[in-house]
Amino acid sequence: MATTLDDVINSLPSERREKIEHLTVELVEEVATLRELRKKQKLTQADISQLLGEHPNSTQCCRAGVINKKMATTLKDRKLRKLQENAD
Repeated sequence: MATTLDDVINSLPSERREKIEHLTVELVEEVATLRELRKKQKLTQADISQLLGEHPNSTQCCRAGVINKKMATTLKDRKLRKLQENAD
């Protein structure tokens, strides 16, 4: 029988499982925030791809709940700049 991800996680010490759960919650919240930011800026996945200079397939992962650090940093930086521009 194949070993599942649940099997592996359940075999970890409780402290490690709690840390994994905490990090998972943080990442899910960050992805949701980035999705909200994208929508508030009225940007599509294709727009994000173009802004990041990435292939459209690489940014579709945002929709699936997976995001790489470059994408997250770029989106955050753009949002901060927009907020600063609006404050001036």
